[in-house]
Amino acid sequence: MTVLSCAAALCAACAGAVCAQDPDASKDKYQLLVEQLRSSATYAAAEKALIASGPDAVPALVEGAVQLPNLKNRMTGRIARIGPGAVPKLIALLGDPAMRDTAGGILFLVASPASFEQVPALLACARLPDTRHSCGMSLAKVMSAKAQAQVPALAQALEDPDKDLRMYAAAALGQGPAAKDAVQALAGALGDPEAAVRMAAAAALGKMKGAARDSLPALEKLAADPNGDVAAAAAQAVKAIQGPKPKGPKSAGGAKKAPRKGR
Repeated sequence: MTVLSCAAALCAACAGAVCAQDPDASKDKYQLLVEQLRSSATYAAAEKALIASGPDAVPALVEGAVQLPNLKNRMTGRIARIGPGAVPKLIALLGDPAMRDTAGGILFLVASPASFEQVPALLACARLPDTRHSCGMSLAKVMSAKAQAQVPALAQALEDPDKDLRMYAAAALGQGPAAKDAVQALAGALGDPEAAVRMAAAAALGKMKGAARDSLPALEKLAADPNGDVAAAAAQAVKAIQGPKPKGPKSAGGAKKAPRKGR
């Protein structure tokens, strides 16, 4: 069987049979399909088969991105089209030293609010030095209004011994309306010894606007922080929470009415 006919046969199998076969055999087939992405003659059929294969094709696609750096963007696009189911597979690949850097970069690119259930797994890998950045950055991308059940875990992470994890948790809590229940925890983080954490907490509270009104006293105090970036973030948050100042009455011409002098 030629490579082209083999790819065509695999595409037909991927309509339903590939995922039911032996996992080791299927892995070889996914790798072969990835190879077919290199040729214009087999590209379209291989792409269709890989996407139809779903999350099971993710490891082969990541391996392809590692081995064929010039095709990394193409592999990332295929993984993104697989959907939210690709995220757990990418997180699992972070345990492979050969895959870690590439899988982490792709994870950040494809993570979305549709993957909000992965917050606990992302928190776990954000505690590890080698995967801290990719998982920490991805946390903010998966937060949404649907992530209400994940807020307590993120709020608890604000007290984690690792300063980077505290910063990422604060940043993630600022991304979704569901995090309004974490206002008290974020207000407590305004006193964190690390400037990056204080700044992230202030920014998160500012994004909550009126829902974070109870944090105004702490933010107003933080606006005098010796760190200029922190002070600026706190001042901006105060402004966002307070909202626009009410405008005074205007005359018909648009100017403010002057007070009438007594006669």
